[in-house]
Amino acid sequence: ELLLSTYSDRLCLFDKNTGRIRKFEFNDPDILYKLKYGGRSINVFNENDRDILLISNSISRYDKRSGICRKIADTPQKNPHKNYFVIGSDGKGVWLHDDINIYYLEENANKLKPRNSIENTIIRCGHIDNSGTMWFATDNGLYRLSEADSTPQLIESALFDNATSVICDLQSRVWIGDERGLYAYLKESGSFAMFGDSDGASRNEYLNKPRLIGRNGDIYIGGVR
Repeated sequence: ELLLSTYSDRLCLFDKNTGRIRKFEFNDPDILYKLKYGGRSINVFNENDRDILLISNSISRYDKRSGICRKIADTPQKNPHKNYFVIGSDGKGVWLHDDINIYYLEENANKLKPRNSIENTIIRCGHIDNSGTMWFATDNGLYRLSEADSTPQLIESALFDNATSVICDLQSRVWIGDERGLYAYLKESGSFAMFGDSDGASRNEYLNKPRLIGRNGDIYIGGVR
């Protein structure tokens, strides 16, 4: 089944075999209120085979075995007007970000830990590659963070400055989208490539959420078109 979050409505389960949709039952009044009346998107993430994270400007963990939803404690940096977004999992926990800060949620832990930040920069999107390096699309361009306690490094480029989407493939390439087009950063050579209509990349305004790596290594990047 696919767990679907529908804006201003509900969470539901879609059966891929039958095409049937049924309501996803959970016991978190705060999440239910945000779904129905709060005007907030609720993002969902499979933390592991047992738990699902329900994410907005707060985080709850849903236990599939018990059906119980538990709130994750926020950090002192918490701003109610900002949302959390998933960067990725390293196998021991989940990395997340808001507009400025980077956080870590250890598996089975009940508190979010602040780990780093990119000052004077708005983080649009983040992704962790298969080597553990994190990449961030920001209003200042592309940043790289190789270790949790290191200094984020700006990857200079004259092609774009306000990146909106980022995802890493399995071939040492980092794909970056902005409001105008699609680019790839080649990690081994440190160079950028730009893609346009002649490459099959139609003009598009790329968005931060619709990104996916398929089981075969293909990547999917979505935008307004």
